[in-house]
Amino acid sequence: MAFDPAFVAIRPDLVEALKAPTLFGNRFVWLKLPMENAPSKVLESLGTRKRQPDAIVASPLVARGLVEGAARNGARPPGPLVALEWKAQASASGGVALTISSDPLPAYRLVGQLFGGLLDDYRRGSTWSGSPAPAATAALVFLSGPSRPQEALEAFTAGFSSATSFPPAVEVVGDEEFGSGSPNVIRRLLAGDLKAILLATGPSTSEGLLLLKEPGKVIGFASYQVKAAAATWPAASFVIHPDDAAIAAALRRPIKAGGQVLLEIPWRLDLLPGADSLASRALDLGQRLFELEKRQQ
Repeated sequence: MAFDPAFVAIRPDLVEALKAPTLFGNRFVWLKLPMENAPSKVLESLGTRKRQPDAIVASPLVARGLVEGAARNGARPPGPLVALEWKAQASASGGVALTISSDPLPAYRLVGQLFGGLLDDYRRGSTWSGSPAPAATAALVFLSGPSRPQEALEAFTAGFSSATSFPPAVEVVGDEEFGSGSPNVIRRLLAGDLKAILLATGPSTSEGLLLLKEPGKVIGFASYQVKAAAATWPAASFVIHPDDAAIAAALRRPIKAGGQVLLEIPWRLDLLPGADSLASRALDLGQRLFELEKRQQ
């Protein structure tokens, strides 16, 4: 298992899940590598051992370095390579036996459907939301990035449109306003009748969540660090995140050399303690999500 420090810092929950002693049903060696010359350090470590590894589980930086380094020498990586979160072109992925990639699109689509249905209830009025609130809004604040491709934004809006005729308030935050601009977007949305919001702006999400303290709102965020984030923002209703447990489970199966397999694992949506405050207002998010997922089956 060969990871660089950046991957360990960004994906601590996944790293923790991968330390399970039953990984591959056998023993494994844990290599935490420096950013510089990480692939070379992997080769040095393997050179001190008497047997070739059954598989090398690698972060994107390490996987790419091993593949490209081997290609320059007309060779292949020193064992079946399992690349985590790295989708290489087929022509440039020699030696990759398995790629495990997280797919955020189903989760964004599900949140879009959830928000569309909620906004429909708020604006038209319902038994749980009360009298019609024609100015009610539901919003996505989105900053494009490696874990937030443009397709995720499109999945959200498609899911939203499938649940209501009202448009969502979509705020796309650009890199130039990543710092000071993101909280300003939240303040502008809060000036209206904001009922539900999903924050997907990377580290800047934390600044937005600090502004969202009013009870009764459906507050969601996208994160790689679920445990820490959920403890920090108890007012949040739900989180969408990569399914680290499913990734770890996939790695407990034997890895075979030869051929290339791409395994895409959908992100999860988990409710957080903040959802309990909505239950007192007769909004059961768990039931809503259950009904949506049932329709998709």
